[in-house]
Amino acid sequence: MIMGHVLTTAHDLFTFLLLPPCMFIQPVLQSFLNLIFGPRKKSSSSLVQTYQVLVNLKMHFAWPNDTSKYLLRFKGEDDISCLEDEDVYLSGVTDTEFHFIRPTRGVRITEIEKFPLQNFSLYDNARELIKVPHETIFGYLKGRKDTDGSNITILHNIGRCGSTLLGHMIYQTGECEVLSEPGALLQSLVMNNQATTPEKHQASLDIIKTTILLLCKNPTSKYFIKVTGMFSGRAVHLIHQILPGSRDIFLHRALIPTMISFNKVLGTIYFPSLGWDQTFHLALPARYQRIWQKIQAEGIHKRFLFFLLCQLHPFFLESQVREDLVSFSYESLMKDKEGFARSLLRASGLSEVHVQRALTALEHDSQRNTPLSRKRTAGVKTRHVTTEEREWARKVAREEFGIELTGEELTVANIPHSWEGKD
Repeated sequence: MIMGHVLTTAHDLFTFLLLPPCMFIQPVLQSFLNLIFGPRKKSSSSLVQTYQVLVNLKMHFAWPNDTSKYLLRFKGEDDISCLEDEDVYLSGVTDTEFHFIRPTRGVRITEIEKFPLQNFSLYDNARELIKVPHETIFGYLKGRKDTDGSNITILHNIGRCGSTLLGHMIYQTGECEVLSEPGALLQSLVMNNQATTPEKHQASLDIIKTTILLLCKNPTSKYFIKVTGMFSGRAVHLIHQILPGSRDIFLHRALIPTMISFNKVLGTIYFPSLGWDQTFHLALPARYQRIWQKIQAEGIHKRFLFFLLCQLHPFFLESQVREDLVSFSYESLMKDKEGFARSLLRASGLSEVHVQRALTALEHDSQRNTPLSRKRTAGVKTRHVTTEEREWARKVAREEFGIELTGEELTVANIPHSWEGKD
């Protein structure tokens, strides 16, 4: 156990120290490669460009999952029909482009038993990167029949609460495609968080809708999308606006075990970064930035508990005005696994005959083969949470968010439409 903690900390420290030189060297080397392998003439902004991945840095938490993780060689311009290929997946979105990845041959990212988290798996197995301007994608989708999202179920969550496990439960039914934490969706949601004008807000809504349509390629298939559980709280309101036929499910967990689990997967070096003022400024909606400016407190635990409340609060608000929402807690899954599975399938529009098949997902680590596996995180030490920190969280939750937290583990007590074993 101690050796596992030492090795994990050493790995995190090693990648953390490598980060500054890599961030400096990567653009220099890429510029050199562009001179040698870049396009020989200025390309039209409407063309699809394909690049070969020469080097993949694979630095996970130390590096955002975007194109700067690679050293690329320009291959050529392509027809937009390449996006219809089964082995091409949407991987990211920027202010000007949508990015797609063609992974190594034989890698099918939607096989979540092998690749539990799409975000990590796509970037780690990239063979080609395809860049397409927004305007080209918008024109490409115009020919499609519009959809209200009735074939899509969205799993919103606060992170480290069993959401990957629920994705595996749905996957075991064989009734729909499961997309676990697509990075492009999180990026589009953060773009909305940063929108400062009505025009930018509307433009970001268009990007969110386009992102979901690109992820859910086949309009006749059913999809279950597990949203990344950080900085995505507003998704429950935004996605309902643009795809009113989609189903929304919310999964939460008592805040103390959630925070401890985050501490384990992020480690002693990266865990504090989610509570930095810079992180709040870059990724939290302005509403929550204003609350933080008002109540600012010292200490990583208080900052992280605030971050979790910001993820929870939008669903709490949305559930006040909508009757079609259903929420589950991780604790209710542990109390009544079969009843939970039956209710989950019903809420997802799937047949309840698959309950036993869904329950087989509980037999193994749902995040094996990822940097978040139990094996990797078992030895990570976590910090003690004090009584004063718990009291601070209860007070802030009640006074600033209207949320009641109870018990030592800070269990959420007043989420409407919450299933608690009453099947």
